[in-house]
Amino acid sequence: MRQLPVEYGGDFHLSDKASCDTVVEDSSERVFLRCGRDALRLVRNQLNESCDTIIMPSLCCQSMEQPFLEAGWNVRHYAVDESLRIDIDSLALIAKKNPNSAFLYLNYYGKRSISQEHILGLKEDFNLTVIKDSTHDIQSMQKMSDPLVDDYEIASIRKWVPIPDGAFAFSKKKLDVSTVDSSDEQHESIKLAAMQRKAQYLRGEDIAKSSFLDDFAHCRILLETDLSIRSMGFESRKILGEVDWPTVMAKREENASHLTQLLLLEGIDMKFCDLRIPLYLPVVFPNQRDEMQKELAMRNVYCPVLWPLSKEASRCSGYGSYFAEHMLAVPCDQRYTKTDMDYIAHVIAEVCKTRLKQR
Repeated sequence: MRQLPVEYGGDFHLSDKASCDTVVEDSSERVFLRCGRDALRLVRNQLNESCDTIIMPSLCCQSMEQPFLEAGWNVRHYAVDESLRIDIDSLALIAKKNPNSAFLYLNYYGKRSISQEHILGLKEDFNLTVIKDSTHDIQSMQKMSDPLVDDYEIASIRKWVPIPDGAFAFSKKKLDVSTVDSSDEQHESIKLAAMQRKAQYLRGEDIAKSSFLDDFAHCRILLETDLSIRSMGFESRKILGEVDWPTVMAKREENASHLTQLLLLEGIDMKFCDLRIPLYLPVVFPNQRDEMQKELAMRNVYCPVLWPLSKEASRCSGYGSYFAEHMLAVPCDQRYTKTDMDYIAHVIAEVCKTRLKQR
């Protein structure tokens, strides 16, 4: 009997089409969009008349800067420390030099990076507009997670569930959606077909792996080159409406806890052991991170880097640059079981030991 291919990480696959019974809808304060960059563009457009500067963490994907740079905004970076908490002194110094700006923060891997008191104090002292990126700690699709503190909330959903398009933008007041275009049917249809072909491949059907990998790559190019703001497509709205979020979160929490304990038992230095429901499990490798990533991929464990930093962000003081250069994001999502976590931990430990012998 032919052995089924097994992969850990990478783009989601999608086996079944969703029904039309649970299509998610926009409201005056909540809009579903194609991707996180579109959500940032929408928030940016709400602020164009009052802001021209965004204060962002040094540890964030360089693509998050793009929506602001393309509109001529200034981008300023603050530092994060070894616990992935915001360096308050660094943030306050930048805010003092750039009052009346937008301030973006995120809770890395679900771990709070700044207290409510600090945010409220900075808002009052420097008249900041607060944008929370909830991609790492999505809590609700229905309402803002912390409306007492945040003015806007955005998130990319595509790393959490199998969905072709996936992001949202929330606001405490009515959003001006006049700049939101219709959905990107080309992107959604290509991505959906690629996800379905990956599901067929994983079932052992005669599908060339390149057939869906090439289309996933093409979709990334489409997102990079189209600077418009696009609504979430209809198929994606159907899929999102059927997501069982409590089950997703419970499975991720179970997998992350189990994998953390296994890696600790293998002697892997786990700097972040208290993560409940992470997007990925971050593991910092002091040496040979890139070689580790390649060897893990050869064993079908695909661990991305979060994130490639811009040159400006990498020059910022603090821990962000070191973290980005030495970490791998280990998959622990709801596609997998504890047995899968056993395999991932074993492979990571094996590769670490091999690398250690070669030094």
